This record gives sequence, C-alpha cells and structure tokens, in this order.
Amino acid sequence: MNALYWKFCGKQDHLKDIAREEFFKLKCCSYNPKDLNKHFENVVRCFYLIGGMDDPNIKQAYLESIPQPLGQETLRVIEMRGQYLGTTSFGELHNMVLRTLKKLCNQSAFLTDIHTTGKKLEKACKHPELKVKFHHDNKSCSCPGKKKHHFKRLKFNKRHSKPFTKKRRFFRRKFSKKKGNRCFIYGQKGHFAKNCPKLKKTKVLQKIYTTT
Repeated sequence: MNALYWKFCGKQDHLKDIAREEFFKLKCCSYNPKDLNKHFENVVRCFYLIGGMDDPNIKQAYLESIPQPLGQETLRVIEMRGQYLGTTSFGELHNMVLRTLKKLCNQSAFLTDIHTTGKKLEKACKHPELKVKFHHDNKSCSCPGKKKHHFKRLKFNKRHSKPFTKKRRFFRRKFSKKKGNRCFIYGQKGHFAKNCPKLKKTKVLQKIYTTT
C-alpha cells in the first residue's frame, strides 16, 4: 500500500509527519459504537499515510486512544487467541473492539441482574420452608439461621406449678380520735377529773384533817 502511494503521489515526508502528529492527537471518550466508528474513520486516514500497517506501536496507540478498559480488554482477547498485534489488520482490530464492547455490555447487564436478584435470594433464604435438611451446625451454609436469644426464657412445669391466686391485702384499722368525757379518778361519765364534785369533798376533808 505504501509503495503504491509513493508511486502515484511521491514521497512527501512533511505530510507524513503531519499525519503522524494528528494520529496521536485523535481520542475517543465515548462507548457508543457510532462514535467509535467515526473515530476509526478519522484514524484510518492517518494510519495509511504514516505507514502503520506493519508497526505494532501505531496499533497500540489506537487501542490507547479509545476508552479504557475497552482497549486493554481487546488486547487481552488478541493474546488469548494466540494472535499478535503486529500481524492483526487494522480493520480486524476495529471489529475486535466492537465485539469486546458488546461482551463488556453483556457482562455489565449480567452483573446488574445478579445484584438485583441477589437481594431477592437473600429474602428467600430467610424463609424456613425453603431450607431442606438444614442444620445450624453446618458451617458451609451461608444462610443465616434463627437468631439466638441472649436471655433465657422461663419454662414452667405443669406438675410443680402452683395455681395463680390473688394476693390478699390487709388494711390497718383507723382509730378515731374522739374526745372522751369520763372521769379518770372515779371512772364516772359526764364530767372530767378537774370538774369532779367528789374531788371538792376530798379537798375539804384534807383541810380539816390538817388543821386538827
């Protein structure tokens, strides 16, 4: 291809330098296949001008000009197939980029599906009716069993349990503080000791005895 170009157009080194400089400036920051195809069309014009058919560094620069990890994954696919970047044609390299993009999109959709269904599986794993021959001692099972209670529950034995009886309440008697009208000297009701009529008689007798 380079020989045919040089035969009809001649060797123009300044055009080659301009095309090489433009080639390394071209970048694509989109994962859209339409944008990648447009980027490939811009790159391929400079690719044949600089003679990059047999130069693996030029093809490596093309993989670095597209978004990562798309370029790295494309290079890994080429190595897994046992091919070399230098022997891979530029058109085949672009087709590998598009196939790798489709594979990455499928993996991303698969992972998001797993993430959404994983939450449903966690909820389903909590249902005891879905556990077949499940033992709590089985450490290999990641399904959480029933929660252990830290506080022991009291167990009542029917044989020794006493029937529930209501507690009796005892009230103290309230003593009423009523004033009495009983004479505490002679024990008669109706007057107090200081107003007792017999007390006056005893005082008169005591005076008589003292004077005599």
